[in-house]
Amino acid sequence: MAERDKTVGMIENSYGEWFGDLAAGAEISEVWRSERAQSALVRYEISDGLAVRSVMVKRNSLTGDVAERPRLGLRSGFESKHRLEAAALAAIHRSVPENDGFGSVRVLEIFADGLILETVEGRDLGSILRRTHGIGAAVLVRRSGELLRSMHRASLDVPTARGSGNDLARSFEEFLHFLGPELRADPALADRLDRIAAALPDLDHLSVGLGHGDFAPRNLLVGDGQRLTILDPLGCQLVPVEEDLAYFALALRTGALVPWLGPISERVASDLEGELLAGYGTTSGFRYHAVCTLVALDAMAADKVRPVRRSGMAKRLVTQTLPGRTTLVNACAARAIEAIQSGGVDG
Repeated sequence: MAERDKTVGMIENSYGEWFGDLAAGAEISEVWRSERAQSALVRYEISDGLAVRSVMVKRNSLTGDVAERPRLGLRSGFESKHRLEAAALAAIHRSVPENDGFGSVRVLEIFADGLILETVEGRDLGSILRRTHGIGAAVLVRRSGELLRSMHRASLDVPTARGSGNDLARSFEEFLHFLGPELRADPALADRLDRIAAALPDLDHLSVGLGHGDFAPRNLLVGDGQRLTILDPLGCQLVPVEEDLAYFALALRTGALVPWLGPISERVASDLEGELLAGYGTTSGFRYHAVCTLVALDAMAADKVRPVRRSGMAKRLVTQTLPGRTTLVNACAARAIEAIQSGGVDG
C-alpha cells in the first residue's frame, strides 16, 4: 500500500506537466497489474471527468536471469537497468519518424527503481502474426524492418559492444566454452561451429546501431492505422545491426510469438524473415547467419541456467528447451556454412 501511495503521489504531482488537457484534482486509479520475471508493470488511469489519460509504471525486479553465463545483453546492475532503458527510449523517440506510421514510447519520469511511461495502445505483433497470414503479415514485418533501420540510426554516445569480427569471435568462443558438453555431443554441429568461429575474425565493415537486445515481434505494438511502436529495449549500446534482425527471425522459429500455441511453420517463418530483411534493406549472407547462430547460442545459454518451466501442450510445442535450442543452433550454423560456400565470409 505504501508503494502504491508513493506512486500515486508521483503521478499526482506531475500529470499536469505531462498532459496539458487534464484539469487539477483528477482521479488516479490502478486498472491493471502484471508481475514479470525482471519487472512489475502497473497501469494507472488519470481522469478529470472530461479527459482520460493513462500511464504505465515499470519497476525493476531483483529476480530473473541473474546467473553467471556468457551473454550478449548488457550486464547492467539493478540500479542502472531502468536508466539505460530510458536512454534507449529517448534515443528511439528522437530517431523514429512518426509521420511514417511509426511511434515511440515517451518517458515521463525516472525514479529510484523504475520509470513512468506514457501508455501506447495496440496489440503486440507476435499475437497478430500467429493468427494473420499472407499480405497483411508480410507488410507488418517489412515495416518492422524499416522501423528497426530508423532505430539503428539513433545518434547516441554509448559504448560499442561488438564492433569487429574479432569481437564477435570472442563472444562466440565464450558460448562454445560454456555450452561445450551440449554442443560437442553432435560432431557435425561442433565442426560447423568451429568453422564459423575461425571465419569470424575475417569479417570486415561491421555496421553497428543502437541495439534493442530483444527485438522480437512481442516487443512491437501495432496500433490504430497499423502504427508500429518499439517496446522494452534492454539496454543502451551499439551492436552489429544483424543482432536485432536475428532476434526477430529466431523468434519466428520458436514459440516466442504466442508461447502456448507454439512456433509457426518453417515456410512461413522463412517468408517473413525475407520480408524483414527487405524492409531493413539488407540480405542474408554469412555475417547475418553467423550472428543468428550467436543469438541462438545466447538463448541456449540462458535456458541452461534458467530452464523454462512449462507443462502440457506448451511443453510439447515450444522449442525453448535445450534440445530444441540445439536444433535451432544447428540450423543457423548450417546456413552460415552454406553462405561461406556460396559467397565467402563477406558474402
